[in-house]
Amino acid sequence: MRKRTLKRATAFTLTAALTISSVMPAFAAGWQQNAKGWWWKNDNATYPKNEWVWLDGNGDGVSECYYFDGNGYLVTNTTTPDGCLVNADGQWMENGQVKTKGTASTAQSSVAGIKGTVYPTLELQVNDHLWWMNHDGGTVYTLYYFGGIGDPTAAGYQYKKYPNMQDYWDFDTWTCPDGTVIDYNRRVIENGKIKTATAEELGLSYEPGKIRDVPYDSNMPLKRVVDFYALNIEQITPENVADPSIRHHGLHNHITTLTNPASVYILSRLSGQKNNFHDDGWYSEQERTEYNAIADLLRDWLNSFDFEHMTETQRLEEIRKLLRGSSYDHAAKEARNTGDKSNYYRVLIEKKGICIEFARTVEFLSLLLGLKCSIIGDSEHAIYAIQADGIPYAGENGVIDYEDHRVKSKLGTRQSYNYYYGESIMY
Repeated sequence: MRKRTLKRATAFTLTAALTISSVMPAFAAGWQQNAKGWWWKNDNATYPKNEWVWLDGNGDGVSECYYFDGNGYLVTNTTTPDGCLVNADGQWMENGQVKTKGTASTAQSSVAGIKGTVYPTLELQVNDHLWWMNHDGGTVYTLYYFGGIGDPTAAGYQYKKYPNMQDYWDFDTWTCPDGTVIDYNRRVIENGKIKTATAEELGLSYEPGKIRDVPYDSNMPLKRVVDFYALNIEQITPENVADPSIRHHGLHNHITTLTNPASVYILSRLSGQKNNFHDDGWYSEQERTEYNAIADLLRDWLNSFDFEHMTETQRLEEIRKLLRGSSYDHAAKEARNTGDKSNYYRVLIEKKGICIEFARTVEFLSLLLGLKCSIIGDSEHAIYAIQADGIPYAGENGVIDYEDHRVKSKLGTRQSYNYYYGESIMY
């Protein structure tokens, strides 16, 4: 077995998302979480307490019943005060089965209305010095200047590290030798504003992949969206993996995640595609056992909700739900050794992990559901950002924030712009 060990993780928290408080934060309606646990926020900003509630959190037409304690937190993996059993997800159980109400949606059988991800062209060169760039998704491009800027130090400016741990010049604007005006992050300034343009104005198209018009196959639930979600491993080989035309418009780290040994093995079983990188004999017996267990779990997960017809925000909610019950592995952190199990196995099967294992697992889950995700950091500490319906959400360990991080981070000055992310997120 090839050992896969990780360095020690530095303690780190998304304080805005995880502040321990007796007051429920004012997030959007739906499932919410802080350090104490999970609760449900109603549309009118109230939350249930000391009561059972039927909830259809994923919009599939089937509701499960949950009990919330006197403080409004979800009760899990125990017996409720009225003598009912709830599982690790807080769902009411009888005779070993989750009690449900309603009828599952049959929309998954239809190709019509399948929702996918649109991958933009990330960069468009204007000349040797100017590039239109879009690394945050959406349809708006920003003009960046990559020519020589002269010597700001002669004018008394510094190039220094700000509280977000990114290095920028401390000028607000600067005029380059060729007359181009830029801000501290090399964005071109025109008429006092950062110069932007829409994809339409630049003549760029946003064409998603195509749906494979085949029946939905519960054994291979990703079979007909491999092109739509940019999961087409059949066209990728060790020989062409570096070819820019194969890299899905340069989506940051997409191919790397798609073709790592664990991902490509699991994806081949969820989509029916050929693994062009390794045959089964290349994997150890332990790896095959682990990866098959993960594939089985993810197959059941994908079949449990109508991911094809959901919005990206609804798909993100399913990732949040899947991560519930997975806890931070403090023992592995202290030992500086996570063992020889894969990241996905530890988080999804063993229900524990350190930050980089959670980040890599969430990145893979996002990929399977056609969501853009980026890891920020490394094995010392890693957090991540997921984009859903054009909004990036912060995540750390098993918790994904419910707030648009752009709203939370843009506090008016670059010194407080965002401690965790810096000026741009690379999706």
